[in-house]
Amino acid sequence: MQVALLAPEEVVRGQRTWSATMNVESLDALIAASDLAGKARLSSLRAKTTSMWLSPQPATCTEGIWMEPTVFATACILRLGLQVRDYAAPCTRCVALREQRTATAPAATDPLRDRDLFGHHTLCCMTGNDRNDVHHSVCKRIFADASHGLLHQRREEAVFGDSDRMDIVFTTGARTQLLDIAITCPFRGPGSNALAKAAASPGGWATAYEDVKQRKYAHKCSPLQDLVPVVFDTFGAAGLSARPVLHRIATAFSRRLGAREGRLIFFTRLSTLIVSKAAAIVRNEG
Repeated sequence: MQVALLAPEEVVRGQRTWSATMNVESLDALIAASDLAGKARLSSLRAKTTSMWLSPQPATCTEGIWMEPTVFATACILRLGLQVRDYAAPCTRCVALREQRTATAPAATDPLRDRDLFGHHTLCCMTGNDRNDVHHSVCKRIFADASHGLLHQRREEAVFGDSDRMDIVFTTGARTQLLDIAITCPFRGPGSNALAKAAASPGGWATAYEDVKQRKYAHKCSPLQDLVPVVFDTFGAAGLSARPVLHRIATAFSRRLGAREGRLIFFTRLSTLIVSKAAAIVRNEG
């Protein structure tokens, strides 16, 4: 009997194909068994670069791209869709805001939502300064790496002649790109289509949220200005409009660094920042 021997590269390809097939089948089964919130979570986690914080490479280790241990644990819990607390409790920030408003306008009422078991309301809550902190941190990170890449961008520029400012502005030739950065959470309250959008495609809710920015600023743009909403969800998935400009910054950063690992460092640092900030918000409200 003759036994056909496979070349080493054929063995490697076969192993990769077999493993990939098993992974896809396992993921499909997990998605099928999940509710809409679970489908949205798994879809966001399939977006490129959202999982880079989980697998540090030598280059990123050298850069010190790490999470604090307690924040890392919470980030893992959110990623797995597990409970972050044992029981629901009123959101202290929503309660404080309602008390403040009723003190000045007794007839006013605001709906109160509990901090749910999975941390969803905490990530979506519009009270407090946590969301602003995430936004400002992401702006600073992108601006710093773009600066390292010598892209000559400006920050917080009033480009419309009024009080509205763009987070980051690039000028290339006669055209100007206006970057408006936002972080949004797919786990919104009743009446929102955020979960359905997030479940439909990786980064789907971040892409859908771009319409908010377009409605607010697009009509103000001159013919030579291009509005670019740079939207991430709280898992780090980026919307469609953000991806080309992020790749441009990553390429410039890598070229200036003089190493191919520059793109890896840029995207890992960004992924780690967004996920760790989201996890810290939930942990602090636990």
